[in-house]
Amino acid sequence: MNVGLFEDRVYPKRETSWDVDFPNPLPNEVKYKISSVNRVRTADIAEESQREGFEDLVTAEEINTVLMHQPIVGAIKVYEDFVHFKGEEVYMGPVGDEVAVDLGVHSILIIGWGIKNGKEYFVIKNQWGDEWGDKGYAKVRRDLIYRLAYPGGIIRLGDAAKNRGKDGPSSSGTKKHKAR
Repeated sequence: MNVGLFEDRVYPKRETSWDVDFPNPLPNEVKYKISSVNRVRTADIAEESQREGFEDLVTAEEINTVLMHQPIVGAIKVYEDFVHFKGEEVYMGPVGDEVAVDLGVHSILIIGWGIKNGKEYFVIKNQWGDEWGDKGYAKVRRDLIYRLAYPGGIIRLGDAAKNRGKDGPSSSGTKKHKAR
């Protein structure tokens, strides 16, 4: 791995959702920080995220372009069938007359996308361990995931003063993705 915060050997995937094992910082490695965050929404995502002023509207193609370079954090409403989801099929959410109890909202990491039988989906990485989905990953119908966010700029900590102003805010500011 040439980019990212930790290499897999330093921060391996957890076996269960209950494992909490944060790695120690690597003393000889270059330190980075996120200089801004892009919060976006697309026209096809869940209505809960359509709050004015919170996220800018972008196209699915723009999100796909971002995913070619980095993962995106997203949220999904959790239902019982999602908690127990297994396999390689696309998770479609509650369908038809199925009674679904909303168990809350859950954060996931979007790492890719695809189309199967005419339905667009995101490939996600979940933190519930290898027993969930397809070894901790799943294909999820694209419009079920909302509140998308990703780093807008990443700078080396030693270069923070010199880069200030080039990559947006230098601390925890939020920069919105510009709609086209």
